Amino acid sequence: MQNASRAWMGRFYPGISGFFTLMNSHQVPEIERANDTQVRLMHSDLNWASDPIQRAATPQDWAMVDAEEYFNWHMEFGTNAMYCQAYLFGGTALYPSRLGPVAPGEGSTLFPRLYRLARARGVPTWSYFCVGADLVMSNHRNEWIVPGTRILFNVPYHKPKESVWEGHPMVNESDGLFAECNRPEVLEWLLSVRRPGQRLMTTILGRCEPGECDPQDWRRWHEAGCDFFGYVWGAPPDFRPPESKRAELDVVRQAFREMTISPARHQGSTAQ
Repeated sequence: MQNASRAWMGRFYPGISGFFTLMNSHQVPEIERANDTQVRLMHSDLNWASDPIQRAATPQDWAMVDAEEYFNWHMEFGTNAMYCQAYLFGGTALYPSRLGPVAPGEGSTLFPRLYRLARARGVPTWSYFCVGADLVMSNHRNEWIVPGTRILFNVPYHKPKESVWEGHPMVNESDGLFAECNRPEVLEWLLSVRRPGQRLMTTILGRCEPGECDPQDWRRWHEAGCDFFGYVWGAPPDFRPPESKRAELDVVRQAFREMTISPARHQGSTAQ
């Protein structure tokens, strides 16, 4: 894969899996720093809403989100990369675009406003451009795949070590592997198959199914050099999660603080 670009881009493929994106090509020094250190990323996932039942977010849910409040809430966790969806999987853009419908109100410029705040603070900006779940766009916009970019493959893992992934180019050629869980059997498998220099990101908090995400188990994967990703859902019109998530979020907040004090040698670093 070409690595000329200093940006991560991504796309979701229906029925296969997805990529996350890091888009900050105007901040090359910050991106290089992020690539050399453990990524700690916790965010309020705008794809979904909780009021109180989890459901797909509608365009108007985030029409009044204040970008500075959103940014500060994330930074308070000890997150070292700003993250926000650019194009929701329901087919709505959070930035001015002619590629599809744009969110109403403040939602129409949420992503660029967050990008400017992140640049001012020297924080790399991650985003998510989901065209796979929007089946019309995914089948008519192949040109959205940008050459010379880096990708992080969200590996399907109904069970680890499935034969379909042995020698698969998505596993072998991606710049990083992502597990939307922290199940030991999945992460041990991915640690065993990742190639030199390939990053591995685990999910410290997110999936609600029993056994998928245990925020208390972070130290094991911190010592293994994994990057960390976490997400919760807001209760519209507030992007913040409900009170029921407080205990889990406190664990993540403390974990990120301890990681900052005692950084791990990254498994994917070029020094290895």
